This record gives sequence, structure tokens and C-alpha cells, in this order.
Amino acid sequence: MYFQTKDKRTCCGCTACEHVCPQRCISMQTDEEGFAYPVIDKAACINCHACERVCPIANPADLTDSEPESFAAIPWCVACADQHR
Repeated sequence: MYFQTKDKRTCCGCTACEHVCPQRCISMQTDEEGFAYPVIDKAACINCHACERVCPIANPADLTDSEPESFAAIPWCVACADQHR
């Protein structure tokens, strides 16, 4: 995980960690190439690990166990809706 290794390949820059942090101690800072990576203010961090739990790289979704759901809708304008009832 990026927080432990600082390996840029383990961060996708999604900002999920920044947004989930209850202490707001994570900020996204750009590197020399312009990519944003999280930086933790360790003095403000309470070690709740919310950032680690929300990370999509550290916790990839397992899509093999679920049946896909699909929904469909037909957007009609108000004038056309009466014709289709």
C-alpha cells in the first residue's frame, strides 16, 4: 500500500483516502510530473485506518461473486410521455 511503501504504482490518485479521513489530515500533493499522491499529517492522524480500508488498490473489488444488475430507463419529454401511456 502506498502509505507504507511510497511506491507510486500502488496509488491511483482517486482521492478516496483524502475524503474518508475523519481528521482531514490527508492532503493530495502533486509530484514533479503533476500526479497527485496522498500525504498524511502524522501529528493529526488518529490511526483509524479508514484510508487503508477505502483504498481501491489495497482492496480491489471482487466482482466474481455477484450477479450483475442492470437497469434501463427511457427518458421521454413531458409532451411525449402522454403518447406512451
